[in-house]
Amino acid sequence: MPMADTDFLKNRIEQALEELPLTPQQIEHVIPQLVKILGFIHAERLDADSGLFDFKGKVETLVSLFAPEGLTLPDYLSAALDKPSLFYQSPETIENNIRALVKKFEAEGLTVKQYLPAALKQPSLFYRSPETIAGHINLVMDMYRKDKVRFKGEDAEGAEVAFSEHQSMKPLFDFLMKNPVILCLSDDNFGLRELEAGFSERPPKQQVLTQSRHVVEQYMRAGLGYADADQPVAKREDLHDNKGKWAKNMLMRALIREGMVKGLLAPDR
Repeated sequence: MPMADTDFLKNRIEQALEELPLTPQQIEHVIPQLVKILGFIHAERLDADSGLFDFKGKVETLVSLFAPEGLTLPDYLSAALDKPSLFYQSPETIENNIRALVKKFEAEGLTVKQYLPAALKQPSLFYRSPETIAGHINLVMDMYRKDKVRFKGEDAEGAEVAFSEHQSMKPLFDFLMKNPVILCLSDDNFGLRELEAGFSERPPKQQVLTQSRHVVEQYMRAGLGYADADQPVAKREDLHDNKGKWAKNMLMRALIREGMVKGLLAPDR
């Protein structure tokens, strides 16, 4: 596939960005990223009059669509500078994605006005699939219901509390909106955290979601009885009479084999 002309792209992107209230430094910073992204689009689609370069129109339309919920142009431009694809993506598609995601959880109290600040903190949320984000939220909700994770309640002391049928999901959504990077974790990262919450002996706290993957892996290994990451994990056929330890051995080896936990496998005998 032919690549678009780099000089043409650079000049046309610069021209499009200059129509927005950005500083020369901001424009200079973002041009190479946009050239790299758009350079993979077929050159025939990138003539000078292509609607793809209507950055001003797309950005202003998006801001107007969410103005009732408090979105401002400076805030959205800051997000776009962090994730430059927001300059050229369809504002209607972005709006549909966000409103579709929020609608899935409106019964639990989630609103667009609450979600937008989270997206500004983690700009990829503007274009991530609503199905993907909803899947991650549902996983956290399931962990909350099963008491694998706890969130700070609404009491004065702000203690982390277990889920109850008489309590709303507000503590969970308050937490996720303040920590939106969690919604962008990979599926296997979420899966590991859910497993660790089930096997670890530590109390169920929101740390299982906020700690680095490296730390979660350490707790996972310790919970399964294999704390030393440098010690190869052998297949323990001698544990068949101890179903619990045998299952932990099989799970530890499977996690290493699938790359979900760093470690070494001892050769099968």
